[in-house]
Amino acid sequence: MIKVSKGKESIPVTVQKGNTYALPIEPQYLKKSFRDIKDRLYADIGTANGRLDQKQFDAPPIESVYEMFAFSYHVIGITQQEDEQLSAAETWPLVASSLSYSGTLGPYWYFVRKTADLGQLESYINRAAKYAGKTLKNGIKEFKPYIEKMRKEIPLSKNEKQIAVLLSEYEKSGEKKKRLIDLSEKYIGKEKQLCQEAQDDLQKLMKEELHVGDLLIKLVENVYSFQTEESQKYWARTLCECATELEDARGLYAVISETNFSSAYTAVRKAFRIIDFINYGPKLE
Repeated sequence: MIKVSKGKESIPVTVQKGNTYALPIEPQYLKKSFRDIKDRLYADIGTANGRLDQKQFDAPPIESVYEMFAFSYHVIGITQQEDEQLSAAETWPLVASSLSYSGTLGPYWYFVRKTADLGQLESYINRAAKYAGKTLKNGIKEFKPYIEKMRKEIPLSKNEKQIAVLLSEYEKSGEKKKRLIDLSEKYIGKEKQLCQEAQDDLQKLMKEELHVGDLLIKLVENVYSFQTEESQKYWARTLCECATELEDARGLYAVISETNFSSAYTAVRKAFRIIDFINYGPKLE
């Protein structure tokens, strides 16, 4: 078994059907096989590089970026070890996809950290920008000064405008998570009241026995009962606004993969961006 979040090593296991003393396990929110995800990623990378050779820009869809960020290279089986790196030709398409997204930029620092040669990565992004028109314009403005400082191992100032915004959003999300119990009590006896299992899980969340992502997966899979569909959507968005940890990524991906939770998409994108920067971004002063 391989941990989805940061971990040292894999854990050897034996599957014993019918053993009543064995630990029961089941996959959490995985609608596609790892093989499907892996094959699609290779196809996206091949297409992006082929188009670039033809002086065209064709980055993978942002959904592929979210998927790879949520499940990680070593979990999908693209790399054998968590700390194994890839060539710039393999990572630039996902970085470019995040940088070219017209709304909240997608997570890209994870893919930067997985790149063996940052100089080559920057070169690929510069080439792509030539053929992307205005698509990459805003993303490049943020990316170039940061990647150059990362290459030179120069820490970024926490007072830089964009850095300050991300750190502020991270703090706000953490504070909001601390107030979830109070928020749930506010709705007791009302339309947005949480079912008992959800209330119990909030208590476990406060005790750090569960992560926000765990609750999101249960919510999406309809484990929790809600009085109305609007109430379910409200809590989906609220929980996404509290997501700050790597362990929340799969839950966020579960939400953004479902069309009926579109009201939470903005919160999901912001959470992905914050989690990516906090865990994989450049060093700060």
